[in-house]
This record gives sequence, structure tokens and C-alpha cells, in this order.
Amino acid sequence: MKNKNKKIVFISALLGSIALASTGFASWVITTQDSKPIKGNVNVETVTDASHTLTVNLKIGQKGSLVFGATTTSVENPNPWLTYSGESENLTIVYDVECTNYLPCNVGTALTFSKPTPFVGLVSSKYVTEPTVELSTFTAKEGNSTTGVATLTLSAAWGEHFGGNNPFEYYNSKSPADYASDEITYASDAKTALNAIYTALYGVKYTITVSTTAK
Repeated sequence: MKNKNKKIVFISALLGSIALASTGFASWVITTQDSKPIKGNVNVETVTDASHTLTVNLKIGQKGSLVFGATTTSVENPNPWLTYSGESENLTIVYDVECTNYLPCNVGTALTFSKPTPFVGLVSSKYVTEPTVELSTFTAKEGNSTTGVATLTLSAAWGEHFGGNNPFEYYNSKSPADYASDEITYASDAKTALNAIYTALYGVKYTITVSTTAK
């Protein structure tokens, strides 16, 4: 029995020695360095300038002002009771517009005035219509396919109060003493309407903004 116990102790001791020896060998680490070159291409794309440049010019022969004045048309009345000595009526203004690189873009317009809403009262009284801006479709400029040309038109008109006619013609086709409505003569009506137009529009300037955005 004693011999058996000695053998067990010996084996246990031997296994413990092996474990220590194994642990000692594992602590030695040998490393080496290595490198591999990786080659590739750097690709860049070409840069294209597709900026839009707008050019707007008053069409030749056009006035640059809306004029709510009398026409140059003669009236049937040989002795007109309403006279006028200012600039002749001009209710349509046309501009020539050019746009470079026009195909990939949208074009918009905005009309503003130097005085807030100067036409609101006149439109509600039916003296005049609200001015509008219309831009035609761009087409390629002759000899330059990347530049588009169009026309921009600013227009206004006389209102229903004058039957859509110029006040000079409308009132001179009436008798000043006749009544335009109950207790209001044409002479009195002319004074009220023309003074209202003058008060609302005197000194007013307009601005048309033409802008482009990429499609």
C-alpha cells in the first residue's frame, strides 16, 4: 500500500514538471515583418461648366416704361372735352432674353413694384388690369446651339370701367354732362378715376427678375 502511494505521488510530480516546462516554451515568440505593395489608379472626371448666364435687353424700338396715358388715336368728337398732353399710351414692353447652356435649366420670372401692391385698388375698381409677365419658350440661337433665345413681355390693359378702352377715347365718346351712373356725370367720373390712377401709380417702378435653376 505504501508503494502504491509513492507511485501516485511520483506521477503527479512528473505531470506538474511537464506543465511547467510547456509553459516556459510558450513564452518565446518569434516575429518577422513583411510588406506587400498595393497598386491602383486614381481616376478623376472632367469638369464641365454648365453655368447659366442670362442677358436681357429691351427690344429695339420699345419703351422701357408702362405709360397709362392717352392714345394717339383721334376721337370722333371734334371738340374733345377731355384732353391730354403727356406721353402716349404704352402698355406692352418686350425684352429679348438670352441664356447660355439653356437646355438643362428651368427659367422663372417674378414681377415686383417699388410701392407695395400699387394695382390692388385700381384692379378692384376695374380701372386697369394687373400687369403680367410672359416668357416665351427658349429656342436655339442661330449659329449657337447651346444658347437659347426668348422674348419676355410685360403687359397691362385698361379695365372694364372704361369698357377696356383708353379713358381718352372712352370719355370723349360721351357727353360730360350725361350720367355715368346714378348722380355721377361722366365729367365727375373721369376726375375720380384718373386721379385714382395718378395717385396709385405716380413714381412707381417695376422690377422683373429672371432666374434659372438646373433641371
